[in-house]
Amino acid sequence: MDELLPKVQSRNMKDMNMKPLLLILGHVLKDDNIRNPIFKEGLSEILRQGVHHLNMMIDVAMEINAIARQGHSAKKLGWNAIQSII
Repeated sequence: MDELLPKVQSRNMKDMNMKPLLLILGHVLKDDNIRNPIFKEGLSEILRQGVHHLNMMIDVAMEINAIARQGHSAKKLGWNAIQSII
């Protein structure tokens, strides 16, 4: 999984917990290391809660856009923001 880690780490990444990111990337990229029993509990937790969190983020984005359509806010999320969430 070392090849998944960025070569240069910024100050923002210094305090970041990399385990969830690496578990998600390993799962999506079907990396063989993700099958290690040490990752089983963490990955199952992420997969179990991931759909719920994704739905919440999409709901918030839709609410922001609905408020903007009603003219109550200038803030509107475009396709790139929605695509990033997904």
